[in-house]
Amino acid sequence: MISQHIHNNTLKIIVQANARAEGVLGYDTGKQALRIAVKAKAEQNKANVAVIGLFKRQGYTVRILRGLSSREKVVRVL
Repeated sequence: MISQHIHNNTLKIIVQANARAEGVLGYDTGKQALRIAVKAKAEQNKANVAVIGLFKRQGYTVRILRGLSSREKVVRVL
């Protein structure tokens, strides 16, 4: 599901921090972004680290390009 939304090695995501379960929630066609849920809270960079870990478990290495302090992020798939 993730690979079909990667364009030019970048991916727009919307992060839901402090969720009950982690995973990919689906694709938001209006914002053209993948919705991601992580259990970590959105404080002290914990949610960003959890996002990177979630992608790593899916077999992707990513780096956050934009949106370090925002729910909407752009990540580069390496």
